[in-house]
Amino acid sequence: MDIVRKIEEVKPFYNFLMGWQEGVPKEWYCGIEGISFIWHGEWADPELGYKGYAINEPSAVDGLYDEYYEETRKDDFNAFISWLKVNKHLLIETLDCLIYDYNAKKGDK
Repeated sequence: MDIVRKIEEVKPFYNFLMGWQEGVPKEWYCGIEGISFIWHGEWADPELGYKGYAINEPSAVDGLYDEYYEETRKDDFNAFISWLKVNKHLLIETLDCLIYDYNAKKGDK
């Protein structure tokens, strides 16, 4: 799977066996307005919905978690969420860069 894809490619799916809905954007990721969370079940990476794109969540956030850890020396996901809300501009910049790279690769600039 690509790191970035058009949001239209995300197809909602109801998993009857497990009893949950997958692929439906939930608002808002870590409380950050404009970025939705798209869950694909326990065995697939979630995505972030942003500006008409679905972006692999670990690819977008792992580097920011490393930055948070370097800054705070805490390994605490709840504290990371608070840090991310304060530093949401870093996540937005990361998502914008990933989208730019995707479009440059596709020739869509």
